Amino acid sequence: KAEGLDNPVFREAIVKAVDRGSIVREVYEGALETATGIVPQGVPGSSADACGDRCKFDRQAAKALVAEAFPEGDVPRM
Repeated sequence: KAEGLDNPVFREAIVKAVDRGSIVREVYEGALETATGIVPQGVPGSSADACGDRCKFDRQAAKALVAEAFPEGDVPRM
């Protein structure tokens, strides 16, 4: 088990730290669509934006959440 992943605030910080749009543009050169949930578009049960604001890339919010999750600064390193 990866250290720190039992902390939901830390997990939320990780999600906010991933810029999915940049990955799609720069790595996949736009060949894919940015994921918005676990169930792909077109599959029954999918949603246009299943994750909403919780999954939006926000570097500052991610940093604030890490500080909240580890106020002593002992952030796990992988």
